[in-house]
Amino acid sequence: MGATVPSPNSVGLESYTLMSPNEEKRNKIITQLNSIGVSVTEENNSFITSDPSGNRIYLQV
Repeated sequence: MGATVPSPNSVGLESYTLMSPNEEKRNKIITQLNSIGVSVTEENNSFITSDPSGNRIYLQV
């Protein structure tokens, strides 16, 4: 979407968390992200994706 990934030592946002009301809603979001080609990984019981600027997005319940 035109956003660039900042250099590793730049100041700014690194990550944020999106809270879902339940696992069903979170799973729906993950399915929708996957359907448009967005990678979602699972690390330490958390689902993680990234925005176009490289910020990590934690998908939690």
